[in-house]
Amino acid sequence: MVKKKFYWKTVFKNISQSKGRFFSIFMIIFLGAAVFSGLRNTPYTMASSVDTYLNNHNYADLTYIATLGFSDEDVAKVRSLKGVKKVVPCYQFDALFSHKDGKSGATVYSQDHYDQNMLDRPEIVKGRYPKKEDECIIDVNLGKYNYKIGHTIELSNDNGTKTYKIVGIVNDPRYISNVDRGTNTLGDGTNSGFVEVLNDGARELGLNQKVAQLRNNDHLYTSLLVDVEGAQKYDLFSSDYDDMIETVNTRIKSTLSEEISDQYDQLTG
Repeated sequence: MVKKKFYWKTVFKNISQSKGRFFSIFMIIFLGAAVFSGLRNTPYTMASSVDTYLNNHNYADLTYIATLGFSDEDVAKVRSLKGVKKVVPCYQFDALFSHKDGKSGATVYSQDHYDQNMLDRPEIVKGRYPKKEDECIIDVNLGKYNYKIGHTIELSNDNGTKTYKIVGIVNDPRYISNVDRGTNTLGDGTNSGFVEVLNDGARELGLNQKVAQLRNNDHLYTSLLVDVEGAQKYDLFSSDYDDMIETVNTRIKSTLSEEISDQYDQLTG
């Protein structure tokens, strides 16, 4: 007992005689522990933030793109499958837009209408959603080309050229980072941003007329967005979410594969 009291007396005496060094060491240890704790929790915090953001913007669980397009019958069959909560037929295609330095690539997305309940709901930074087929909303990144609300933007690809009036500037849940906008099949292969329009305004550029004639159907879509029943209750980065999505994905791919096989037989038979 005496030895223990003597030990602590010596410790406190040494601290009192070198307070500066003691507090320096204490702060180094404290800051090191704090930084380590922060780094250890950062991935979970970031994942939780992204999960919340995507859920708030109704991020589509599955997205399908078809070269030969999706018909209304295809959409109806997918919609009837077990586990499918919502199916949104739309267009997704590459285009070029003009600016003072030349032309750059953009990915164009469309939906039948824009509201708070839509899948992949864009986040309005300024302006509003499009209401007419000649209106569009643009990526906030395209501001570097001096595009503003009220301006027009001309989009072109192998299917033609169309001009849209800009009514809104947005962020999109499909793009978490502002650094990369992917690639483009036109121009020099780089993608500068995205443009979003209504389905009626996208069909002219989004639907290849040769495909429409081949299938004898001018009301085809190039993309399907799918919302899976019950998926929102799981963390997007969890294995439970992956398992649920994969189960529904297998059903959808099986159904679409049958449709593609039937289309092939009809076109080659």
